Amino acid sequence: MPSTSAATRILRDDLLAQLRSAQRPLTTAHLRGHAPAVPVAGTAVSCPPIQEQIYRVLCALERQGLVKRGSAPGREVTWLPAPNPADREIAALEATFTDSTTVQRADRPAIARASEHLSAGARCAHRIAIDGDDHTAAATLSHVLIHCADLLAHTTTLENLPAVNGGGGVVALRGNLIDNGSEVRQ
Repeated sequence: MPSTSAATRILRDDLLAQLRSAQRPLTTAHLRGHAPAVPVAGTAVSCPPIQEQIYRVLCALERQGLVKRGSAPGREVTWLPAPNPADREIAALEATFTDSTTVQRADRPAIARASEHLSAGARCAHRIAIDGDDHTAAATLSHVLIHCADLLAHTTTLENLPAVNGGGGVVALRGNLIDNGSEVRQ
């Protein structure tokens, strides 16, 4: 696979994140309007991407099976994230979070939403890490997101500890106790 530029990697990551979090089809113009400025070759500045640049990246993502075209009236093209094999696992995890008896009803949608965002980010970062070196920012981001998802999963299944909801709760994670952000060895 040919090496991609930094601008293309930035756009690819951002476009996938926008599509995964939108929950609805987005147009190329909408995606461009929310895209970050990207480095311009030969200069020290970053500029907003042009429409064609966004479209080319979306077409490449479509060829890779990461996005698909939606239907829209007229000449507008809408884009959706492609179904992913991990989606079934994520749905099972969300069902587990929803059925958890240790989570208050008001917290369940927030936890499910956070889990979905963490999982989508981890999938995107993992896909990028597969395409490149294992010591990239994408690989590191993937590991961080997986760790956060583990933490989220542990907080919803603990029974004998106070709930973590911004108060002075305690969370058990891999043999350690974390109390108000400071780690305490057991």
